[in-house]
Amino acid sequence: MQDGWERRTPFLHLTADELTGRLQRAIPGVRVRSAVPLTNGLRNSTYRAVLLGLDLPVAIRVYT
Repeated sequence: MQDGWERRTPFLHLTADELTGRLQRAIPGVRVRSAVPLTNGLRNSTYRAVLLGLDLPVAIRVYT
């Protein structure tokens, strides 16, 4: 249904430290070890991130 659609807002490029700062509002003490942008979305900015203390990666979506 979204074939041919264009992204309306630019991707929000954030560092691991910037993502950590945003996450700590919801999860105090959390720390992002590494993050890779997933740029195929149309609206939000999403990252595949590894958090300190967790073995499996998580998805972090930053709503715009």
